[in-house]
Amino acid sequence: MNNQDILRSRGSRLDLRLDNSENNDYELSHDNYDYNASVIDFNNEITYGSLKINETLSGCTNVRDTVTLTEYNAPISGYTYSNLSFIFQYDEFVNYFSTTGFTYSDLILNNDVFTYEGIVDEVHYFYISNFNESVTGTTITDFSTTILPGKCVFTEDCCVQDPILGVKPWSYQINHGLGDIEPKYCDYIIDRRPEKGWTIDLVFNKGLLPWSDGGVFYYLGVKGETDPSLYGDNNLSFKFSDDGRIIWNVIHYVTNPTYVTTTTMVPNYTLGYLRYETVVTTTCTDPGEFIISSGSTDVLSSICTTDDFNITIVFDRDLRLTDCSIPNVGGWNDLIVDETITNPWEVVELQESPNEVFTERLNVKWDEERYGRLGTLKIYLNGRPIYKLKNWEEVIPSTRGFQPFIQQWGGGVEGYNDIHNGDCNFNILGIKYFDEPMDFVHVYHHHITSIKPNYNISCPGIDLCNY
Repeated sequence: MNNQDILRSRGSRLDLRLDNSENNDYELSHDNYDYNASVIDFNNEITYGSLKINETLSGCTNVRDTVTLTEYNAPISGYTYSNLSFIFQYDEFVNYFSTTGFTYSDLILNNDVFTYEGIVDEVHYFYISNFNESVTGTTITDFSTTILPGKCVFTEDCCVQDPILGVKPWSYQINHGLGDIEPKYCDYIIDRRPEKGWTIDLVFNKGLLPWSDGGVFYYLGVKGETDPSLYGDNNLSFKFSDDGRIIWNVIHYVTNPTYVTTTTMVPNYTLGYLRYETVVTTTCTDPGEFIISSGSTDVLSSICTTDDFNITIVFDRDLRLTDCSIPNVGGWNDLIVDETITNPWEVVELQESPNEVFTERLNVKWDEERYGRLGTLKIYLNGRPIYKLKNWEEVIPSTRGFQPFIQQWGGGVEGYNDIHNGDCNFNILGIKYFDEPMDFVHVYHHHITSIKPNYNISCPGIDLCNY
């Protein structure tokens, strides 16, 4: 408890005992405008500019029997649009587009574009428009196995958010849009690393299903990888356990570097005669390893069985970062250890501006900059805090791997020592993503004004005396 002695010098003395937990918020003020009035106004919702995802997966199925491909009227001069449509068995579809080491079902995005070459001297482009419709007769071998990364390859417009199409898990690229590529500047739908942290908010209804059907309900990182150097610090999931807890899992990269110093004598003729210089070289040996970090809430089984319930997860970074600090202070620039010049040799000889390709790779510097990724992880049930962990390390998605990094709702991914496997069979009524960390008063206000009026939430879900 906090003892605060006010008016020390003159006048009356007022002694307050204030609880500094997240369960209460106190404000002393003589001015009505010295506080955030919106959080105590429970009649009006707050409009958040940080709200980036606001969708529902209600009624979405985990089953994919067929896939429908519909022709895209590509904005290309001379393009022959024929309004074609094909429906394939889903297994046949993913097997055809799978490559060595990668199963396309692990990589599929609803914004992918496929090239059809079944008509002589014509090329047609298709996108995924639906799932689970009746199959039509055609052959999939008329399609090229090269998959284009979204409709934005045909236009300077920003890429749109991948559609949900009635199935889950729903995944989409975090860095969709053209970003800062000329000539059009687009904000990514989801920033790779927000300035302060993030908030995800979900509403579930489990009905009479057991907790074991809960599975993974959120995943962040790269998909379809089995190489630890690619998925280390590139994976995060939240799931329900069989006994009704919320569990988070991450595979982190850690090092215990040792530095080896060697001394050599190097000949030098620059002064016109032979002499030797002593050169001291320090190299770092990096026996990096990968460890599973995990944690869980207490059992949530006290919530009403048939009621909807609201889960809010917040990451609040210790450091507030802006501009170039975002990629540099514990960010993805710490992963860059290799630079490749891709210009032809004649361009290099002429000393023209080089085309540079930067490779991100786990290394000692990344591990040593961990302090810049630390913050507090908080989990709320029906607007009330149930879990808090300080010094939690954020996951910053990396370009390491076969597929661009994604957010995924309603299911997990293969590989990764199986810690992220499993689909969520609960009805996911609402999903939201904010690229800012909400504090308790905003989480509770959002639950009271935005969640509770729109869903069947009649019980608090927990005994607050236990937290």
